[in-house]
Amino acid sequence: MQLNRYALKLGYFGYRYHGFVSNGNKKSILNEIILAFEKYGFDIEQLNIQIASRTDKGVHAISQVIAITTDLPIYLGRLNKYLPDDIWFWALKKVDLSFNPRKEALYREYIYLYPHSNEDVDLVRKALGLLIGTHNFYYLSKHYDIEINYTRTIDSADFIVQDDFFIFKIRAKSFLWQQVRRMLSAVILVGKKVYSLEELKLILNGLVQKYPSIQPLPPEGLILADIGYSFSFDHSKQIINDVCRKLSKRIIQLMLKKEVIRTISDFMKIVSE
Repeated sequence: MQLNRYALKLGYFGYRYHGFVSNGNKKSILNEIILAFEKYGFDIEQLNIQIASRTDKGVHAISQVIAITTDLPIYLGRLNKYLPDDIWFWALKKVDLSFNPRKEALYREYIYLYPHSNEDVDLVRKALGLLIGTHNFYYLSKHYDIEINYTRTIDSADFIVQDDFFIFKIRAKSFLWQQVRRMLSAVILVGKKVYSLEELKLILNGLVQKYPSIQPLPPEGLILADIGYSFSFDHSKQIINDVCRKLSKRIIQLMLKKEVIRTISDFMKIVSE
């Protein structure tokens, strides 16, 4: 049969996993996907699996992209039955056999949810604006064991305040390891008046060494929201509805868990009085 290559979009919750790809025997999202591929009947050696982005432990995704080559037809509904509920495929596109999802991505967009407290909103907005453009992110990324270019260009950076959260949205063609979480950590530190806007400018120039390493924000708030290509993906309404039903069940479970914690906390406060 004829070989075809497909780009598949998937979403996942990263809570239970040691990243999209992990070393050793640690639980990874890719390992779960490969198990599902085997159950589906794919020839794993034939697939030539390539991914668009490596997300860290605890990071989530709405639109991660993986490419595979196969002579079998792909039915996402059937494929999803072989996956745990916290991983799901929801769109696909037939592409050239040479397609590489990492190299051919036009942009990557991340969302970060941060529970704000006493940050100065105006300073946060100004600090976020400083990220836009081309900078040396040596001091705002995790360093590699090899020599690389730490210069990256941020295309857009924005945020809204919703309930008790800052919801950040950052877009660029590519990001360094932990860059998004460390950039936003620096923005929050400016909002808390630990650093000034002028100090952030120096850090973005990559020319100063007097500042301590800026630690990344927790991974649990980070979502890989979108990866753009020169084409649009195909998806069925039924697949989207199936995913939404599963997500609605998860929301109800989390609401119940929240109320259980609140009830226990209230009881303990009464006991302590």
